Amino acid sequence: LETIPVQLVSGEYFRMLGIVPALGRVFGPGDNERVGEHPVAVISHDFWQRRFGSARDVLGRGLTLNGAHFTIIGVAAPGFRGLWLESPTDIWIPLMMQAAAHYAQNFSSDDDSNDDKPWPPQENIRWLDIVVRSRHDAAAIDTVFRQGLAARAEKISNPDNRRIFLQQRVILDPIERGFSNLRGRFSGPLFALAGMVALVLLIACFNTANLMLSRASARGREIAVRLSVGAGRARLMRQLLTESFLLAGIAAIVGLGLAHVASLLLVRATLGISEGPAPFTTGVNARVLGFTAGVSILTALLFGLLPAVRATRVDLEAALRAGARGLFGGARFNSQKFLVAAQIALTFVLVVGAAWFTASLRYLARLNLGYDQDHVITVWINPQSAGYPEAQLPALHRRLVESVEALSGVESAAVAMCGLASGCRAGSYIDITGYQPAPGEKVQVQENIAGPNYFSTVGMRLLAGRDFTERDTAKSAPVAIVNEAAVRRYFSNRNALGQRFGYGKPNIEIIGIVADARVNSAREAALPMAFYPLAQHTVYGGAVEVRVAGDPAARIREIREAVMKVDRNLPIDSIHTVRTQVDGNFRQDRVITWLAAIFGALALSLACFGIYGAMSYAVTRRTGEMGIRMALGASPPRVFAMVLSESLALLAIGLVAGAPLLFGAARLIGSVVLGVDLRDPLIVCGSALVVALAATLAAYLPARRASLLDPVAALRSD
Repeated sequence: LETIPVQLVSGEYFRMLGIVPALGRVFGPGDNERVGEHPVAVISHDFWQRRFGSARDVLGRGLTLNGAHFTIIGVAAPGFRGLWLESPTDIWIPLMMQAAAHYAQNFSSDDDSNDDKPWPPQENIRWLDIVVRSRHDAAAIDTVFRQGLAARAEKISNPDNRRIFLQQRVILDPIERGFSNLRGRFSGPLFALAGMVALVLLIACFNTANLMLSRASARGREIAVRLSVGAGRARLMRQLLTESFLLAGIAAIVGLGLAHVASLLLVRATLGISEGPAPFTTGVNARVLGFTAGVSILTALLFGLLPAVRATRVDLEAALRAGARGLFGGARFNSQKFLVAAQIALTFVLVVGAAWFTASLRYLARLNLGYDQDHVITVWINPQSAGYPEAQLPALHRRLVESVEALSGVESAAVAMCGLASGCRAGSYIDITGYQPAPGEKVQVQENIAGPNYFSTVGMRLLAGRDFTERDTAKSAPVAIVNEAAVRRYFSNRNALGQRFGYGKPNIEIIGIVADARVNSAREAALPMAFYPLAQHTVYGGAVEVRVAGDPAARIREIREAVMKVDRNLPIDSIHTVRTQVDGNFRQDRVITWLAAIFGALALSLACFGIYGAMSYAVTRRTGEMGIRMALGASPPRVFAMVLSESLALLAIGLVAGAPLLFGAARLIGSVVLGVDLRDPLIVCGSALVVALAATLAAYLPARRASLLDPVAALRSD
């Protein structure tokens, strides 16, 4: 058995998207006319190459999907694997074949008693993605949608439910980008990283401008000679700007090459892919090329113009003298010093930002999630795909638990609708006896369905009441166990045990209270939650949670074999430790933290190079001055202190200037980092110390070289 991504689509899917088959044909309207007819399939070009070796006779071959036989009628165009970026599709089948493929989830339809009823005519089918080709904008489509809502809302008797129902609206996204959950998950962190990239770019530009200023100063006599023999100032500025554009162009080409490699690595790190191809790439396209060209031209103009102006604005008589002195020893705070101080200020902000991300990751790693991460394995099963009817599910669940618990080293096992930290979630609006909601309040709970011994298996603490037992059957009174968050919100001044809630009719009795746990996502605080007994509800798929002694990773193979012993045709979607699942929840934070650390280190290195280059050039230009000072009695330590003090003064100015910038950075990053006080003096002062130590080290070498000058040699060089 092999798990292959399959998608149910309508007959207009391929033609509306403009997908031309590489082989055979794609679906037409006739492939979605009647339920259960037209058992045909279109496969992706990648799947055709991978599984059929690009055989031309693939048309007409059969595929067995969840026990149903399909005939291959076409191969999609190369590169097309569906509209969901992170979930590429290998096989497409007609939408009307859903029941034959055992994918008849009707839990939110108006007629959930008939799983064989096709989706399109039903109401409340809310899991289908709709692709629209229309000449109208979102507002016009939304108007039509709301008219339909108003007609259906008349059938809803509950005023609160009717109000919530009417709040729905249409949101249109350009289909050229495809569907993706990654945009919502990573938009905040990526905006923060974009800000960091902009700061690094500014630091690099400041550094380059400083070097260009130093170079222009060194070419002072050359430029003066050119001007004196008739060269125009505008012509010389064009020459210097041409050099700036050349540097920017070379940097852009190198940057594009690095960006291509880095984007591939970033996608793999974001999705946690260690082997095999990535489902999509973010390579260099026309937009990236245009943006890079624009940034390169802008930076070349902004940071090449100042050196060009400074270089051509010279006193010819003074510049042609052999003894002209340099820039750094002149004005108390000239343009070069300003650029160095600006680099330090921006570097300070980046180092603090990297420290914030690191502290946030440490906070998340130390969180008490409310369950055992180190001794639990989650097995995701899909009985529906194997054709199990509802009546056979209780017996299947019982056999699975017994087979797994028979293994040596397995302490207990339990079945649940949602696995831990998997992002699986379900919620409902409820009515609670004795609870009066505030105006506009949504009385809602997250829900999970669990079998006996679930809480002890996953390590969640039962604080009061009792656990589910074999006595909680489909014929017994409906019961539930709630968490602390539900008790705090809805039962703050009364005992929750024995209270009732329900859907319109409060008939579910609360028999227990469990401690809060981050069951939906390790990054999400516990929400009001209700657990229902497995025997009183239907769970078509779900997870088998297994508690083991010792290293859980070593037990995965045995547990897989125990599940297959129950039914070799039962699909196992995945099997992994809870620790692995939790680590996947923090993948985003690790990627962002690593990138922030890289940008912080890069900025610190650039700032150090800037300080070192500026001070080295200053010492070189002031060699004669240093020689005179030492000839008049200045000691090497005094010269060392003089040069170092200039660098430390720039360091102090940069740190003070960077402090106000932290407020803007905090507003940008505040919604991304968790569990971190952005005003923590330890983080801010520690980052300032790191910048100070690095800057001092960068200034130490030029200062030491100045203190070791031979006065006689220095005077001769001048």
